[in-house]
Amino acid sequence: MESKPVLLIRADANSEIGAGHVMRCLALAQAWRRSGGKSVFVMAEGLPSLEERLRIEGIEVARLNEKPGSDEDARRVSKLA
Repeated sequence: MESKPVLLIRADANSEIGAGHVMRCLALAQAWRRSGGKSVFVMAEGLPSLEERLRIEGIEVARLNEKPGSDEDARRVSKLA
């Protein structure tokens, strides 16, 4: 069985920074899926409603415990990739 190419998207959303970046990335994930791929959103901060929307779209959400933008964040995302 052939596996689908995976697009890893690292994006956060909260009440301070908003959700626009995640929504734009969602559009990319939808296009990726239409071309036969699978998307995974990696988030340290996310609004529950956005995470639910991603899951409804069939997109996996991987949660980070690391501080966004930290070296630990970068290492963890690298491991997930």
